[in-house]
Amino acid sequence: KVHRAFVERGMVGLDINRRAVQIAAAQLTMGGLSVDFRNMGLWTLPRGRRAGWRTERSKAEVDDVMLGSLELLFDDTEHDSASGFERAIAESTAINRDRHRHGVRLAADPFSDDSTMMDGLGRVAIALTNPPFSSLKNLAADVESDVRAALVGRMANLRENVGPRWPQSKDAMSADSTRPPFSFILAERIHRRTGAVGKIMPTTACTNSAAAGVAERRLLAEQFEIDAIVSLHDPKAYAWSVKGHQESLLLMHRNPRGSRSKTVRFVALRQRPADAKEAMAVYERLREGDLGDLGRICEWPRERVEAGDWSPAVFYDPTLAAACYELDQLPLTNGDRFARIGDLYEVQTTKQTVGQSKWIWCDEGEAEVPVAKSASESGQTRVSGRIDGWARRTPAQRANRRELDALTEKAGRLLVTNSQRTNTARLVAVALPTPVVGYAWTPVQRVAARDAKALAIWINSTIGHILLRKYASRTIDWPMYQPAAIKRLVVPNTASKHWPQTREPLLRAYHATKDDVVPQYREMDANVRRTWDQAVAMAAGIPQRTIRGWQESLNAEPFVSGGKRRGVR
Repeated sequence: KVHRAFVERGMVGLDINRRAVQIAAAQLTMGGLSVDFRNMGLWTLPRGRRAGWRTERSKAEVDDVMLGSLELLFDDTEHDSASGFERAIAESTAINRDRHRHGVRLAADPFSDDSTMMDGLGRVAIALTNPPFSSLKNLAADVESDVRAALVGRMANLRENVGPRWPQSKDAMSADSTRPPFSFILAERIHRRTGAVGKIMPTTACTNSAAAGVAERRLLAEQFEIDAIVSLHDPKAYAWSVKGHQESLLLMHRNPRGSRSKTVRFVALRQRPADAKEAMAVYERLREGDLGDLGRICEWPRERVEAGDWSPAVFYDPTLAAACYELDQLPLTNGDRFARIGDLYEVQTTKQTVGQSKWIWCDEGEAEVPVAKSASESGQTRVSGRIDGWARRTPAQRANRRELDALTEKAGRLLVTNSQRTNTARLVAVALPTPVVGYAWTPVQRVAARDAKALAIWINSTIGHILLRKYASRTIDWPMYQPAAIKRLVVPNTASKHWPQTREPLLRAYHATKDDVVPQYREMDANVRRTWDQAVAMAAGIPQRTIRGWQESLNAEPFVSGGKRRGVR
């Protein structure tokens, strides 16, 4: 009876995928066969072309399409004659397709005979949401180009519509982003005093260095009191989301005037609970404050969370999160000796140019530019680097000298990875004797030859690995590093008077290991890496035993070791 009452009268479910709604309905009957499909509050909201769109038009326009659940955010404007709720409900489809005066919806309302879905959503106590991780363009890849363009235009209208009500949303909403607006839906619909939210998001959304990503984290921390962020650190677990993102569960509640706790709990689970019994075991361990062999708990200062630093989500071992914060603060605490790469050099991607429409791959004899091409385990195997690709302009561009000059201007001796596996790749930076452009590597421009060699050792050390993970995007096991992330990377200050002295141990380490084939990351405890860490310890003035402890923890990280529980204490 309790199950039936909850399913029929206590919940509302929304999705753009009708099959997902049907699967949810089937699962909700498993706990009580007496549940009536006709009484379920499950709705399929339209995304793409509206029913009865204006077929006389040659192509779809903004008013001919809908954004699915995001339509709930629209208020009355010149773009809509009805509110977002009214319009979305009028064109929504209920699980049983029974007709009603408000559109295609339930025969028996889950709340009362006269209310609508809008009324139910107005007093939500608990909200669970799994908003799309991908961009609107990717989500609409299965529709015609004019419909896709209309969806992007309608998203722009939504940003204009939301702006007056959520002025702080401006920086968090990019041109075709779909995830951040779901936070506004939740904030507007759940109960202001007691409402709780569970929101699934990509784990790397906690570290994405893009301005919109930082703004989204700050906005969430402002609008809600974040209680915990739960992340799964199991490389063998199947990732259900679009493009295989590893997921984190953001648990938060509304606390507009109450006092907030001083810390936010970051929970790293070693494996996903297989059933309700295992989930309850995790819950009981969390209440006790010790997960044991189920995972780790990191208590992170709330002021860091409110500033947008959610980096503990990407680390299994909380000591690495603490080390990362300490290292990332070096430009502030010791600015005379440390700086961010972006404060010293220009960093610009060349992947979007070389190998694209104006350039073609070719043999060395026909080449105009050398390229560091591959990110695979066989692409770059030595810190001294190698050229493994060649490119030239297409015949149509051969007379376009500016195209060649624009690309070669971005070349560099120091190259930093822009994407690679965290367990099978070997290097995150290489130093070549002459400037080259990169495909799987991003050049750091105008770095002197000796400086490039020394910085390559620093970035490849345990410290460099820890710092890079703070700014990863896409996935934990195959992170992407945008130029903005590389610019944030902390390195010794090459413009400082201390640099010649700092550089010497790094250069010695480079020359001692430049011809060595570097083992894959899952073999972090290797002689060549110990040589680099010893040099970095001397250069940075950090005790070797400290870096050695970080190295052991990094070696045991599930997404570095590949799932083997080496060194897990």
